[in-house]
Amino acid sequence: QNHSMEVSILDHGMIMPGLDSFWKTTTPFAIVLTQDAIVLAWRGTISLNEMLSDFAIQSFVPPRWKKHLDGVEAQQSFYTKLMRNINSHQTTIENLVKDGRRRKIYLTGHSLGGGIAQLAHVELTLPDGGYLSRLLQAGELEIYSMVFSAPTSIALDSNGCNNSKGYKHLQHYVAPFMTNIIFGSDVVPHCYSHLSFVNDFSQEFYEQFQEDTKSNNALLFHAVGWFIDFHKGILQNDVSKRGQFLKYRHVGKLIHYDTEEAKPTLYLDRGNRDLLLQDTPTEGPEEASSNAKWFESLGYVPGIIDPLSTHMFLISASGMAFA
Repeated sequence: QNHSMEVSILDHGMIMPGLDSFWKTTTPFAIVLTQDAIVLAWRGTISLNEMLSDFAIQSFVPPRWKKHLDGVEAQQSFYTKLMRNINSHQTTIENLVKDGRRRKIYLTGHSLGGGIAQLAHVELTLPDGGYLSRLLQAGELEIYSMVFSAPTSIALDSNGCNNSKGYKHLQHYVAPFMTNIIFGSDVVPHCYSHLSFVNDFSQEFYEQFQEDTKSNNALLFHAVGWFIDFHKGILQNDVSKRGQFLKYRHVGKLIHYDTEEAKPTLYLDRGNRDLLLQDTPTEGPEEASSNAKWFESLGYVPGIIDPLSTHMFLISASGMAFA
C-alpha cells in the first residue's frame, strides 16, 4: 500500500537582523499531511529566546480559557508562542479538516515543542463553539498529542479543580489522548513540579559542569546553572513561587524507557490521578494501578555524563526507533 506525506513549514522562526539562528525569536512550526491525518509539529529549544521560555515558570489563565476551563492554567511563555501559530494558521488547519479526508489531528514536538503541543491539545479541544470544537463534540474529529521529552506546561488549581468544568474537559477530551515519551534520567520532563528530582540532578550537574567553560554547550550549561540557583532559592526562601512550581502536572500518560534496551513503563502523575484513574489513593503504594506507576516514584539515577545527550536521545540516532 502506498503512503505519501506533504510537509509545510509554516513558521521558520524569526531571526533578528545580523544574528544567527541561535537568536531566533519564534519557534518553528510545521504541518504534515498524510492520507487521513494532519500532524502539527513544533521544534524544541535551540535559541536563547527559547531557553528563557524554558526557564519561565509563570502560569496564567488565557482569556479564551476563562469561560470554559476554570481551574486550568497554561505556562505563559509557551502559550504565547502557541497562539502566534494558531492566530496565523487556524483557518488553514480548519480548511484541511473541512475537505473531509482528514478527521484526525496529531500534535507533536520535542522538549519545548512538546510543551507547546500539549497546550495546543487543550486549545484545539476548547468547547468554544468553533468548527473544530463542534466536530469534536459530535465525535467526528479525533485529536491526539504524542510528544517527546516534554516538560509540564499545564498547571492545575490545587483548590479542588476536579469538580470544575475545566477538569472534566481534560478528563474527557485531553488526558486519555495525551502521551509524553521520556528516556532515562532526563531532567526536562520533571520540570517544574518534581522538585526532589530536579534537586538531585542539580547536585550532580554542578559537580560535572560548573567549571566546564570549554564545552561547545557552555552557554547552555551556564543557563541551566542559573536556573538551578534560581530553583534552589525559591525552594528555600519563596513559598509562593514554590507553590507555582507544584501547580504543574503531566495531564496525560508518560511512557518511560529506562535504557535503550529496556521495555517501556507506564507512569501517571499523582497530582492528576482522577484524570486517568478512578478511586485511586492519594498516598501509599508506588503503583498507580496494575499496569502503571506514579511518576513521582521515578527518582533521579546519578551518573549522567551528558544530560543534553540524554535529553536528545529520543530524536537522534537509534532513539528515533522509539517514535
